[in-house]
Amino acid sequence: MKKTALTAAAAFLLISCALSSPGITGKTCAFVYGISDYSDYAGSVGLSAASLRACQFDAQSFADALETAYGDSVEIILRIASNSASSVSSGGGRPTKSRILADFRETAASLSAEDRFIFYFAGHGVSVSASEVDDTDFGEYGETAVSFSSREYLCLSVENPGEAAERKDVFLSDRELRDALADVPCERKFVFLDCCHSGGMISSYPDVNGSIQNGFSDSKMHLAIQTYVGGRSEAEAQAHKNTWMLAAAGETGLSYESASLGHGFFTYAVLLAFAEGDLNGDGFVSWSELTAYTAAESAAILDEIDDISGSRKAAGDMLVTCGSGGEDILFVPVTPSVGSVL
Repeated sequence: MKKTALTAAAAFLLISCALSSPGITGKTCAFVYGISDYSDYAGSVGLSAASLRACQFDAQSFADALETAYGDSVEIILRIASNSASSVSSGGGRPTKSRILADFRETAASLSAEDRFIFYFAGHGVSVSASEVDDTDFGEYGETAVSFSSREYLCLSVENPGEAAERKDVFLSDRELRDALADVPCERKFVFLDCCHSGGMISSYPDVNGSIQNGFSDSKMHLAIQTYVGGRSEAEAQAHKNTWMLAAAGETGLSYESASLGHGFFTYAVLLAFAEGDLNGDGFVSWSELTAYTAAESAAILDEIDDISGSRKAAGDMLVTCGSGGEDILFVPVTPSVGSVL
């Protein structure tokens, strides 16, 4: 799942804003989704916690940081299912499975290879048998869902508060996300997943999933990325060329949020990296710098904050996983003012 918290409201925002920066070129398109409110259907789909506190703010802050960093060159689709106590502005367009897949279909045609694409999700994540979600689903090698032991899913929203929900209608699988990413023509695609079991979303190959650790380049995580995005044909491999992914937890790990920070530990560390992650002083935060900073900072913050019980900290549930499309790349110009969105 992800963390812990409250109730309902929704927000859709389409923003066009900022960057013209040497070293980072082309248009940037970002899909940013945050779900705090699961209160109406958590029980029906088997979630142990009805709501989360921070995900709505994580998504809003991530979108604000992109706007601050990239300026007029970024177009952001922001969809939030927030709880009623939030200060996040409400509106239409909850981040449902059908709407998110439509975002991919409708936007892909407007993008080119030279553009950059960012996908961000904060909310519950689960790892369950595929047969518990959709018994008509098939695994990577053609096996039926009944024989496919487990698969990771992002838990999405429902269109109308109070409506009944089935898992197959609100759970987005690792394979569905991969297939949606394949249709995005950009040669620079970045994926951020702030949820439990998020490392497992990177690959549906259990033997690789179980080995994911902090790492970059020639690590097992890098091999997992290559396996995930490589596809089973040359066309698929080309479509997934140069995909970079960063996840808050391992396949069996949990991700936590902090009441005192008002954010998830992972997202908070990622946003700090926008301001403080330039390790070589060149004015930009590269992907390797971002992942190194996020891994170290999220672990340090988790250790320092008293919101999480000692036993859960000691379990070491939260680890940042990372990978790359095979090379390091500039991700964002250093953005000192990003602290104002936290």
